[in-house]
Amino acid sequence: MTTNLTVAELTQIVEDAKKRTGMLTDAEVLELATKIVEKITLPPIFDEKTKVVIIAKAIKLVDEALYKYLPNEYYELIHNATDGISEADADIMIERLVPLICAAVVLPYVPKQLEEFIIKLILQLIVKALVKGKTIAS
Repeated sequence: MTTNLTVAELTQIVEDAKKRTGMLTDAEVLELATKIVEKITLPPIFDEKTKVVIIAKAIKLVDEALYKYLPNEYYELIHNATDGISEADADIMIERLVPLICAAVVLPYVPKQLEEFIIKLILQLIVKALVKGKTIAS
C-alpha cells in the first residue's frame, strides 16, 4: 500500500498543529455560545453576558480537544457542506467522543452533571456540522 502524503505535506501538518489549537473561529464560538445559553439553565448568579463567556470558554476547550483528536481533513468538514459524514456516523462519533472529551475538559464552575450536558451539547452542534449538507453556520 502506498500513500500520497509527501514529506512536505507531513511537515506542514506538524507545523499547523504547533500553530493552531482549534478549528472554530471566534465568530463561530460566539454564535454557538449564544445558541447554547438559550438551551440551558446556568446558576442565576450569572448575568447573560457572563453566561455567554462561560459557554464560549467551554466551547474553546472542546474545540481544542477535538482539534487534537480529529484529523484536520475530517474536522474541516464543519466548513464544507458539499462533503461530509452520514447522520448515523455523526451519532456514533458523538457517542464515542462524549466520554473522551468529558475526561479531557473540566468545567469546575458548574456541577458535574451540567458539565457533561454542556459538553455533549457542544459536541452535538459541532459533530452534526460534519454531516454532508451542513456546516457549523447552519
